[in-house]
Amino acid sequence: MDTDDATALAFSAYVIGLLGDLDTACSAIDKALVLNPNNAQAFNLGAVVNSIAGRFDTVVDYARRSFRLNPFCPLRYLALTALSRAYFLTGRYEEAIEAALRATQANPQFVPAYVWVVASHVRLGRMAQALEAKRRLLHVDPNFHITRWASYVIAPPAHKEAIATALRDAGVPE
Repeated sequence: MDTDDATALAFSAYVIGLLGDLDTACSAIDKALVLNPNNAQAFNLGAVVNSIAGRFDTVVDYARRSFRLNPFCPLRYLALTALSRAYFLTGRYEEAIEAALRATQANPQFVPAYVWVVASHVRLGRMAQALEAKRRLLHVDPNFHITRWASYVIAPPAHKEAIATALRDAGVPE
């Protein structure tokens, strides 16, 4: 990518990451941060891209830096959800819940955050809380189904299965 606009580069990286070209996306985030090492949006979107790429230590670092640089960013729910994903997939379920709940406060309609709340409560054996979180998930997206979610989420098969199993255990529709 040939641009000297760090924010444009970060948004491009985000879209490229969602399309599955994670090497290009991570490189573009790196370039955006070289162009502007204080770009909160590049850190925010970089957290998402690195979450998809499975670079969980980087997710935590980038999310925290994004929040520090711009605590009122209207897109902070993206980094919070990426942080929740990183925490869940590294077994830090309490922290996953905390980050995901903050994401739902920042954007009450953002379905992926609810997925992490449900799955994390299941992993902690808190079925009453998992069922309540499932109720909220299905209120926001009454047509949510695990198979539909699994068809568009970008993750290695083992990660998808870990999340899908937790959602099944909470009784989320298949």
